Amino acid sequence: MFDLGSEIDRSDERVLWEQRYQAEGRRVTQPAASIVDALDALDVEPGRALDVAGGAGRHAIWLAGRGWNVSLADGAPTALRLAGEDAAAEGVEIETTCIDLETEPLPAGPWDLVVIHHYLNRPLLASVAGVMAPGGYLVFAQPTVLNPADRPGPAHLVGIGETATLVPDLEIVSLVEGETEGRHEVMLVARKPV
Repeated sequence: MFDLGSEIDRSDERVLWEQRYQAEGRRVTQPAASIVDALDALDVEPGRALDVAGGAGRHAIWLAGRGWNVSLADGAPTALRLAGEDAAAEGVEIETTCIDLETEPLPAGPWDLVVIHHYLNRPLLASVAGVMAPGGYLVFAQPTVLNPADRPGPAHLVGIGETATLVPDLEIVSLVEGETEGRHEVMLVARKPV
Protein backbone atom coordinates (compact mmCIF):
# COMPACT_ATOMS: atom_id res chain seq x y z
CA MET A 1 0.00 0.00 0.00
CA PHE A 2 1.41 3.35 -1.04
CA ASP A 3 0.38 6.48 0.82
CA LEU A 4 0.69 9.40 -1.55
CA GLY A 5 -1.24 11.69 0.76
CA SER A 6 1.35 12.06 3.48
CA GLU A 7 3.93 14.79 3.48
CA ILE A 8 6.86 13.59 1.37
CA ASP A 9 9.51 15.26 -0.71
CA ARG A 10 7.80 16.06 -4.01
CA SER A 11 10.81 14.69 -5.89
CA ASP A 12 9.99 11.27 -4.41
CA GLU A 13 6.39 11.35 -5.64
CA ARG A 14 7.28 10.29 -9.15
CA VAL A 15 8.96 7.14 -7.79
CA LEU A 16 6.02 6.41 -5.49
CA TRP A 17 3.50 6.75 -8.33
CA GLU A 18 5.58 4.42 -10.50
CA GLN A 19 5.70 1.87 -7.67
CA ARG A 20 1.95 2.18 -7.17
CA TYR A 21 1.21 1.55 -10.84
CA GLN A 22 3.60 -1.41 -10.85
CA ALA A 23 1.91 -2.91 -7.78
CA GLU A 24 -1.74 -1.99 -8.37
CA GLY A 25 -2.11 -1.31 -12.08
CA ARG A 26 -5.13 0.71 -13.12
CA ARG A 27 -7.42 1.80 -10.33
CA VAL A 28 -9.93 3.81 -12.33
CA THR A 29 -10.66 3.55 -16.04
CA GLN A 30 -13.66 5.83 -16.50
CA PRO A 31 -13.21 9.60 -16.82
CA ALA A 32 -14.23 11.71 -13.84
CA ALA A 33 -17.82 12.94 -14.17
CA SER A 34 -16.70 16.49 -13.37
CA ILE A 35 -14.31 16.49 -16.34
CA VAL A 36 -16.92 14.99 -18.67
CA ASP A 37 -19.54 17.53 -17.54
CA ALA A 38 -17.15 20.46 -17.94
CA LEU A 39 -16.18 19.45 -21.46
CA ASP A 40 -19.75 18.68 -22.48
CA ALA A 41 -20.74 22.18 -21.31
CA LEU A 42 -18.01 23.74 -23.46
CA ASP A 43 -19.21 22.04 -26.65
CA VAL A 44 -15.93 22.72 -28.47
CA GLU A 45 -14.66 21.08 -31.63
CA PRO A 46 -11.90 18.52 -31.03
CA GLY A 47 -8.34 19.65 -31.61
CA ARG A 48 -5.06 19.04 -29.81
CA ALA A 49 -5.38 18.09 -26.15
CA LEU A 50 -2.84 17.62 -23.38
CA ASP A 51 -3.69 15.46 -20.36
CA VAL A 52 -1.27 16.51 -17.61
CA ALA A 53 -0.36 13.94 -14.93
CA GLY A 54 -3.02 11.73 -16.45
CA GLY A 55 -1.69 8.45 -15.08
CA ALA A 56 -3.09 5.41 -16.87
CA GLY A 57 -4.95 7.61 -19.32
CA ARG A 58 -8.62 7.53 -18.37
CA HIS A 59 -9.19 11.11 -19.57
CA ALA A 60 -6.79 10.88 -22.52
CA ILE A 61 -8.48 7.75 -23.87
CA TRP A 62 -11.93 9.24 -23.39
CA LEU A 63 -10.88 12.41 -25.23
CA ALA A 64 -9.31 10.41 -28.07
CA GLY A 65 -12.57 8.51 -28.40
CA ARG A 66 -14.31 11.83 -28.93
CA GLY A 67 -12.00 12.84 -31.76
CA TRP A 68 -9.27 14.75 -29.91
CA ASN A 69 -5.59 14.36 -30.87
CA VAL A 70 -4.32 13.63 -27.34
CA SER A 71 -0.95 13.67 -25.67
CA LEU A 72 -0.69 12.20 -22.17
CA ALA A 73 2.16 13.55 -20.02
CA ASP A 74 3.00 11.70 -16.81
CA GLY A 75 6.06 10.71 -14.81
CA ALA A 76 5.24 7.03 -14.33
CA PRO A 77 6.37 4.82 -17.22
CA THR A 78 4.14 1.95 -16.10
CA ALA A 79 1.08 4.23 -16.15
CA LEU A 80 1.94 5.34 -19.68
CA ARG A 81 2.36 1.72 -20.81
CA LEU A 82 -1.05 0.87 -19.34
CA ALA A 83 -2.56 3.89 -21.08
CA GLY A 84 -1.12 2.78 -24.41
CA GLU A 85 -2.51 -0.72 -23.93
CA ASP A 86 -5.97 0.58 -23.03
CA ALA A 87 -5.98 3.04 -25.93
CA ALA A 88 -5.12 0.23 -28.36
CA ALA A 89 -7.87 -1.93 -26.85
CA GLU A 90 -10.34 0.93 -27.36
CA GLY A 91 -9.17 1.47 -30.94
CA VAL A 92 -7.88 5.00 -30.35
CA GLU A 93 -4.45 6.57 -30.53
CA ILE A 94 -2.79 8.68 -27.87
CA GLU A 95 0.74 9.98 -27.64
CA THR A 96 2.50 9.42 -24.31
CA THR A 97 5.34 11.47 -22.86
CA CYS A 98 7.25 10.46 -19.75
CA ILE A 99 8.12 13.71 -18.03
CA ASP A 100 9.04 14.94 -14.57
CA LEU A 101 6.36 17.60 -14.18
CA GLU A 102 8.13 19.02 -11.13
CA THR A 103 11.28 19.94 -13.04
CA GLU A 104 10.53 19.90 -16.78
CA PRO A 105 8.35 22.27 -18.80
CA LEU A 106 5.06 21.10 -20.26
CA PRO A 107 5.18 19.62 -23.75
CA ALA A 108 5.14 22.36 -26.35
CA GLY A 109 1.77 23.16 -27.82
CA PRO A 110 -0.13 24.89 -28.90
CA TRP A 111 -2.85 22.90 -27.13
CA ASP A 112 -6.53 23.59 -27.72
CA LEU A 113 -7.34 21.85 -24.44
CA VAL A 114 -5.32 21.13 -21.31
CA VAL A 115 -6.82 18.80 -18.70
CA ILE A 116 -5.35 18.61 -15.20
CA HIS A 117 -7.24 16.31 -12.85
CA HIS A 118 -6.02 15.89 -9.27
CA TYR A 119 -2.51 17.21 -9.79
CA LEU A 120 -1.50 20.42 -8.04
CA ASN A 121 1.66 22.16 -9.17
CA ARG A 122 1.22 25.89 -8.71
CA PRO A 123 4.17 27.01 -10.90
CA LEU A 124 3.00 24.68 -13.67
CA LEU A 125 -0.50 26.15 -13.53
CA ALA A 126 0.91 29.66 -13.75
CA SER A 127 2.80 28.66 -16.92
CA VAL A 128 0.07 26.66 -18.66
CA ALA A 129 -1.13 29.60 -20.76
CA GLY A 130 2.24 29.58 -22.50
CA VAL A 131 1.55 26.21 -24.15
CA MET A 132 -2.11 26.85 -24.96
CA ALA A 133 -3.49 27.97 -28.31
CA PRO A 134 -5.35 31.29 -28.38
CA GLY A 135 -8.94 30.45 -27.48
CA GLY A 136 -7.82 27.17 -25.90
CA TYR A 137 -9.27 25.86 -22.65
CA LEU A 138 -7.90 24.62 -19.36
CA VAL A 139 -10.04 22.22 -17.35
CA PHE A 140 -8.66 21.78 -13.82
CA ALA A 141 -10.10 19.82 -10.89
CA GLN A 142 -8.43 19.55 -7.49
CA PRO A 143 -9.48 18.75 -3.91
CA THR A 144 -9.66 21.80 -1.64
CA VAL A 145 -8.63 22.31 1.97
CA LEU A 146 -12.24 21.45 2.90
CA ASN A 147 -11.86 17.94 1.50
CA PRO A 148 -13.13 15.59 4.23
CA ALA A 149 -10.88 12.68 3.24
CA ASP A 150 -7.41 12.15 4.64
CA ARG A 151 -5.95 12.09 1.14
CA PRO A 152 -4.42 13.89 -0.55
CA GLY A 153 -2.15 15.50 2.04
CA PRO A 154 -2.10 19.24 2.74
CA ALA A 155 0.52 19.99 0.07
CA HIS A 156 -1.97 18.77 -2.55
CA LEU A 157 -4.99 20.81 -1.49
CA VAL A 158 -5.94 24.11 -3.04
CA GLY A 159 -7.17 26.89 -0.78
CA ILE A 160 -10.69 28.26 -0.99
CA GLY A 161 -10.62 31.18 -3.42
CA GLU A 162 -7.03 30.42 -4.46
CA THR A 163 -7.56 28.76 -7.83
CA ALA A 164 -8.35 31.88 -9.87
CA THR A 165 -5.04 33.38 -8.74
CA LEU A 166 -3.11 30.38 -10.08
CA VAL A 167 -3.94 31.11 -13.74
CA PRO A 168 -3.35 34.86 -14.09
CA ASP A 169 -3.06 34.81 -17.90
CA LEU A 170 -6.36 33.00 -18.49
CA GLU A 171 -9.97 34.17 -18.48
CA ILE A 172 -12.18 32.32 -16.02
CA VAL A 173 -15.13 30.67 -17.78
CA SER A 174 -16.42 28.89 -14.69
CA LEU A 175 -15.13 28.25 -11.19
CA VAL A 176 -17.05 26.09 -8.74
CA GLU A 177 -15.97 24.94 -5.30
CA GLY A 178 -18.08 22.24 -3.72
CA GLU A 179 -18.84 18.54 -3.35
CA THR A 180 -18.10 16.30 -6.34
CA GLU A 181 -17.70 12.54 -6.30
CA GLY A 182 -17.27 12.40 -2.51
CA ARG A 183 -14.72 15.19 -2.28
CA HIS A 184 -14.74 18.93 -1.75
CA GLU A 185 -13.13 20.13 -4.95
CA VAL A 186 -12.61 23.10 -7.13
CA MET A 187 -13.55 22.79 -10.79
CA LEU A 188 -12.07 25.46 -13.01
CA VAL A 189 -12.62 26.06 -16.70
CA ALA A 190 -10.48 28.86 -18.07
CA ARG A 191 -9.76 30.15 -21.56
CA LYS A 192 -6.71 31.72 -23.15
CA PRO A 193 -7.65 35.06 -24.71
CA VAL A 194 -7.69 35.17 -28.50
